[in-house]
Amino acid sequence: MKHNRLDWNDRTVFDLLQNDVDLTVIENTPGSQVEIWNFLETFFKPAPQDPFDQMFVNIVSDERALAKENLKGNTELEWHIDKGYSEHPPEYVALYSVDIDEDAGNTLFVDSRILEDIPDYYRDHKNDIVQFDMNRFIHDKEYGYHFRSEAERRWFRRKYRNVEHELVQGDNRGVYLYYCEAYNDLPEMQMIKKKLYDPKRIHRHKWKKGELVIYNNKATNHKRENGGKKRHLWKIALYKR
Repeated sequence: MKHNRLDWNDRTVFDLLQNDVDLTVIENTPGSQVEIWNFLETFFKPAPQDPFDQMFVNIVSDERALAKENLKGNTELEWHIDKGYSEHPPEYVALYSVDIDEDAGNTLFVDSRILEDIPDYYRDHKNDIVQFDMNRFIHDKEYGYHFRSEAERRWFRRKYRNVEHELVQGDNRGVYLYYCEAYNDLPEMQMIKKKLYDPKRIHRHKWKKGELVIYNNKATNHKRENGGKKRHLWKIALYKR
């Protein structure tokens, strides 16, 4: 998976926006949401995040993980695209490491640019539509949405129906597979999963305090691993300006 690493003093998202890379790591980022947003807003506008259409959302896995205002951060998640259950998922997502244990779980990323390696599949399925399985999402423990009550779960289910997306999408770098584990079964899904999640394709990001990671949400999948007692990230979802 193509990615680059920069220092805050040399920060840029040009390669990311041009699709030359799918993930940018910016080290030594100041721990200020204002400073982070002042940098991001030149290139992005915020995408609504649940719950309550927040901008910055806390993902916490220490003793605060069960607080109602936080997303769950103490479970190992399935591979996913953020907010794939919506009609217009964010194009990019930024994560900032507020505080983290040395042995905190990694975040794994993999790009979905596999169609050039399976040309027959691309030819046969380039016009396919995939559907997000909402019932699986709202009940599966391997997804990180923290419902504070059964009433909120029902509200969420009414707001977000079984959204459909084009399976094959594209950007400046070419076509990619728009797929994650929460979608209903695809043709030849086991072959796709074996190809997509080949260990040699996976980028394992080991977190350090003060890192800002910005990734292409639509052309990648990501998941988190368990580990450590402390893992506090800020998350903000983004659309390109």
